[in-house]
Parts: sequence; structure tokens; C-alpha cells
Amino acid sequence: MLCHASSPEVRRLAPFLCLLAVLVWPAPAIGQEPAGHPLMLWEATLPESNATVHLLGTIHEAPPDLYPLDSGYEEAFDKADTLVVEVNIAAVDMATVGNKVRKLSMLPDGVTLAEVIGPELWQLLTERLAGMQRPGLTPERVSSLQPLPVAFMLLTESLAKVQGQRGLGIEVYFLERALEKDLPVGELEGMLFQVELFASIPLEQQTSYLAMILDHGVEELGENFITMADAWKAGDLDTLAEYVRMERGSDPALGPFYDAILEGRNPHMAKKVLDYLHRGGDTLVLVGAAHLAGDAGILALLQNAGVRIRRLNSRGPGAPGPKS
Repeated sequence: MLCHASSPEVRRLAPFLCLLAVLVWPAPAIGQEPAGHPLMLWEATLPESNATVHLLGTIHEAPPDLYPLDSGYEEAFDKADTLVVEVNIAAVDMATVGNKVRKLSMLPDGVTLAEVIGPELWQLLTERLAGMQRPGLTPERVSSLQPLPVAFMLLTESLAKVQGQRGLGIEVYFLERALEKDLPVGELEGMLFQVELFASIPLEQQTSYLAMILDHGVEELGENFITMADAWKAGDLDTLAEYVRMERGSDPALGPFYDAILEGRNPHMAKKVLDYLHRGGDTLVLVGAAHLAGDAGILALLQNAGVRIRRLNSRGPGAPGPKS
């Protein structure tokens, strides 16, 4: 069975399978964004090519009031003859991929999550799960999972608890638009690549990330999601990048963790963007905003390769957002 972008399976898998660009440290207050403020949108071109790639830095979970998106994003989509995402979740054949995804998310046979993370963290986790009162999130259901998917589940459920419903991430929104338009969809990585990457991270590092998540209350996590969405709406890439720097410095084990899930993936994704520039046409690429920032970010890597980068500004409110 192919998963439609709006199906329950896709909406449950998407936040786990996509790298979280929304992080969990308290952010500065974001006021009303001024007219003409920068978007999370860059135009990439090569001197010798007439191709254009628009790079849209995304957040994988978004509160409903993020919509309608600025018309600058909508215009970039309308111009595109190809949409490219990290993972094309709309084309995932769960009958083929689902079992492998589940296996990669599991601990080795005979090993429990309580043993991996220790009794103190296990106690904190069981208390958090009890407070969430979600049938699919119980100690019994997560006891065989690796720490990282459990941490991702806690993050997304925290957002749902604070705002009363799950938000529609930027990727899923544009994937649904692409399906309606019959627009070709490409991938920067793919589902198995991402899940294999997450599963390969040492359990010690995964445990440190889970510990950081448990150190924040449910309301705090959810409210920080919303605050980070405000930063995204204001085009504040610096705030998103600062979250990464703060988290990286909060625990020595998180340094190599972020090396793997951020900088380690950027060269491959930058090369894929270059491939689309050489191919021709107009392409809209959606990638987690945290991948764009810094000297090792995708924007810098492209500039070092001779790509001209121009940031685009707000064009004003766009069309109404998703209906669900």
C-alpha cells in the first residue's frame, strides 16, 4: 500500500523519519514580523545554467496558525516543475518498507529500553508517558524501542498536547499540493537512509538526547515548538541555529550526535541540489532549516561550489492554508 501524504500512517511517521529542525531550548520572544522581512527561502543559480533551485528551510511540525504561508513560498511552489523533499513519505510502500523501519527502530533481542537508559531515566519516562495518557505511548509499547524514536514521539505528542491537535508540517503541506498538481517529487535522502542513520547512532548518544527531552516538561516542550514556529515565520534562521549550538553544548555526548544528524548529511544534500541545478528547470527543495545555517551548512557549501545564493523576502499573506 502506498501512503498518501494525509494518511494517519504518514502523519505518525513523518516527525520521526524527518530530522527535527525545531528544537527545545527557550527562545527569545518573536514580535510581529515587519513587511518585507526575510523568508526561509533562498534562490540558487549557476552562472552557466538557466536552472533555478529554490531552497526552503522547513520545520517538520508546525502549529495550524502558521498558515496561510507567505505568498513568496506559494510562488516558489507554483513556479516549480519538480518538488524535492528529504523523504517522499507520500510514495512509501509500507508493505515493503514498514517492517524494515520497525526493525531498525528496535533494540536488539533481549535488550530493554529500561536497561539501556537506566532506572532513573526509565522512571522519568514512565511518569511522562502516564501523564500523556496516550494508548500508543505506554511503557510496554516503547520498552523494545531505541531511545531516539521514543524522544521524537515525546516531542510531537508534547506539541499536540499544548495546541490541542497535531500541526501540518511544511513538507506534508507541499507534498499534498504536489499530489493535487501531479508534480514530480524527488528525494534528497529517502526514508531508509534516515532511519538507518538514526538507528546507527550509538545508544549512549541517543540516551543523552532522550534525557534532555525528559528534562523539559510537556508544556515547555510544546510551547517551545510554537515559539520556534514563530521564529521560522519571521525568517529568523539565527535563532534556529542558536538552538543547535546550545543543545550541542549541553552534554558532551550530543556533540557527535549533531555531527551525525546535521553536518554529516549536508555535503550529500548539497550535491543533490547541485545535480538539480545542472539538470535544468525550476526546482523547489524542502530541507530542515537547521541544515542551511553555518559554515558547514548547505548554503555555505553551495556558495563554495560557485553557486549564487540570494535570499528572498516576504511577499505578503498567501492563499488559505490546509483544511485539516
